[in-house]
Amino acid sequence: MDGHFSNGFGDSKFPARSDSGGYGEFQHARSADATFSRQLGPRILARITGSISLTSYRYSLIGKYTTPPVSRDQWRQSWRADANYSRNERFSTGVALDVSKNKLINIPSASTGSNNNTRSYRAEWHWTCRLLEGLTATQRNTLSADYLEYPFSAENNRLTLDYAAVTTLNAIMNPRLSINVTHNSRRSPAGNYTLYPDGLAYFARSDETGNAALTAAIAYTPSPAIAFSVEPAYFSSDRSAAANGVVAPQRANRSLSVSAGANINWSISKNGLLRGDIHRAYRADRTTTYSSGLPQATPRSDGTRPKA
Repeated sequence: MDGHFSNGFGDSKFPARSDSGGYGEFQHARSADATFSRQLGPRILARITGSISLTSYRYSLIGKYTTPPVSRDQWRQSWRADANYSRNERFSTGVALDVSKNKLINIPSASTGSNNNTRSYRAEWHWTCRLLEGLTATQRNTLSADYLEYPFSAENNRLTLDYAAVTTLNAIMNPRLSINVTHNSRRSPAGNYTLYPDGLAYFARSDETGNAALTAAIAYTPSPAIAFSVEPAYFSSDRSAAANGVVAPQRANRSLSVSAGANINWSISKNGLLRGDIHRAYRADRTTTYSSGLPQATPRSDGTRPKA
C-alpha cells in the first residue's frame, strides 16, 4: 500500500491586464491519493487506486480592473480498480474500471448558474495473444459515459457515450519482412438527459459521431544496402444530428492514402557511402453532406506527390 498527501499554496499577480489594471490570484491546492495492490495467485495482479483533491481560486483587484476571473472551487474524486492476468508468455489480459466525479463551484452568486458536476465512468478490457511464432494480436476495448449536470439549469444536462476498440496484428514473416496492421473504431452518441416526473432521467440523443481507421505498415529489407516500405491507410468519419426529433445523417468523410518508398544505404568503396530516399504518396478524399436525409456528394479530390 502506498499513499500521498499534498497541501500547496500559490500567489500570483497580473497587474497589467489592461490600461485600468489587473488582478491577483491566490491558489490553494489540497490532494490525497492511495494505491493498494495484491498478488492473487501466481498469475493475477489486482490494484485499487483512489484520489481526492480540492483546489480553490480567489481573486483580488489591482487598480480599477473590472473583469477578473470568477473565484471558484474545483473538487475531484476518483478511483480505479484493475486486474491483470498473465497465463504465460503467449497470452495476457486485463480489465479495469474507472469512476470519477468533478465539481465546479463558482463563489459569487451571480455566477452560480454555471456550477456543474461531471460524473465519468470508464470500463476497459485488453488482451495480447501470440498466435504463432512471429504473429501477435493485441486488442483494447473501452466503454465510457460522461454525465454533465447543471444543478441550476437542468435543461442543459448532457450525456456523452463512447465506445472504442483498437486491434493490432503484428507479423514478423522473416528477418527481412514485417507487417503491422491496425484497426481503430470509435462511436460517440451524445445528447441531453432530463429528469421526468417519474423520478427517472431519460436520454435524448441529439448527435452521434463515428470514426474508423485501417492502417498498415509493410517493411522489407532484402539487404543492409536497401529497404522498401509501403503504408496504406483508410479513414472514415460519419456524423449524424437530430432534425425534427429524428437523428439523420449529416456528414460523411472518406479518405484513402498510400505511401511507398525506398531507402538506400550502400557502401560503394572503403571511404564512400551512397545514401538516398525516394518516396511517393497518393491520397484521395471525398465528403458527402446530407440535406433532408438525401446525400449531396462532392467531387473526389486526389493526387500523387513526392514525399520528403
